[in-house]
Amino acid sequence: MFSAAHSAVVSFGSFFFRLGLAMRTPIDRPHVTYLRKYEDKYRNAPASLIDVVHRFNSEEICRDYLEKLRWPDGQPNCPKCGSESVSVISTRNQFDCNICRARFSVTSGTIFDNTKLPLWKWFAAAYLMLESKKSISANQVKRTIGTTYKTAWHLCHRIREAMETIDQGPALFGIIELDETWLVPHK
Repeated sequence: MFSAAHSAVVSFGSFFFRLGLAMRTPIDRPHVTYLRKYEDKYRNAPASLIDVVHRFNSEEICRDYLEKLRWPDGQPNCPKCGSESVSVISTRNQFDCNICRARFSVTSGTIFDNTKLPLWKWFAAAYLMLESKKSISANQVKRTIGTTYKTAWHLCHRIREAMETIDQGPALFGIIELDETWLVPHK
């Protein structure tokens, strides 16, 4: 059987895979030396909140991670027209489509769209919500990641909605771990 820490790692990783945010290939961008140094250690999903905060400690690292997950071939494509002919607007962390002139970023069309909250706080909140046994309140998220209640509430709702709508497979499959549960046939 799996330990509780292993099931938290599996659930966090599977959530990021379902959102399209889990690492599928090693990072090969030359300016991300920090991630190269710890690449083998971080190939799997984080095992604790400290690992999440340590791994995604800056906005640049989070954006590079999301870029690698969203566009594994390294070539961004426009979400509006699908064109791969895009220009980089480095001062704004955005891309500009050369065909339809639409501007987009790596967070466009995701739960991180139109947010002013740092991405590492989003990753930490997602980990907290997936790691908790029952549920986690917006007040607890507020205290843990240091935001206002309103921000934590919206953040929790976006993450919950993503967990609800992305599920495309069967509800239960593989090895299922039940804690403190009795399954008794009905007489």
